Amino acid sequence: MSHSTPDQPTADSAPNCEHQSSPTIREFANIVGRTVWWPIIPILLVVVIVIGRLIYVDVLPGENVMRPFMEWAALRILPTAALIAIVRFGIQREKFFVWVTGLAAVLYCRELHFVGTSAGVYIGLGLLLWIVMHWYWSFASYLSSRRVLTVLCAIFFLYFVGVTLDRNVWKFIPDRGVWASPLEEVIEVMGHAGVIVLSLIARKST
Repeated sequence: MSHSTPDQPTADSAPNCEHQSSPTIREFANIVGRTVWWPIIPILLVVVIVIGRLIYVDVLPGENVMRPFMEWAALRILPTAALIAIVRFGIQREKFFVWVTGLAAVLYCRELHFVGTSAGVYIGLGLLLWIVMHWYWSFASYLSSRRVLTVLCAIFFLYFVGVTLDRNVWKFIPDRGVWASPLEEVIEVMGHAGVIVLSLIARKST
């Protein structure tokens, strides 16, 4: 006969466990480590390299065409993601979708390019991470979902790669001026599109 273990709540019971202490950084990292579908990282890396190569050999347009188009797209993708998340919150009343709306808003601020956005984005992302850690049990039923954590991981990985391009980390690669700027814009838009995917596919873990 099996016995229940009330001291170890599942994702389904998470909404009733908000009184429990939040996980430590190490515990949260362990949750992420065992839940994310990690092959997504090398897959995305290959996609990024292929796109960069296509830009370099002029199969895809360069900075003069790509950058304005991608900036135009980014200013429409993120509000769409926020709108979807708001609608889902209105229907399901799940705090997770308020958090997703906040993520879209923080990334959108970076696209506006006003003074202080660079530091503001880091502060905003840090605040969103703190919210997840501090009120973990309010989000646990989503954060224990492989699809949710994998998409989130993909979004942050793409954003990280975009930032490294912006900071000239890859300046040792030849002809950086040809491919780096348009590639950065493409990567950022891919990450923004990931927020739409997150807003659409997020489900509680079962």
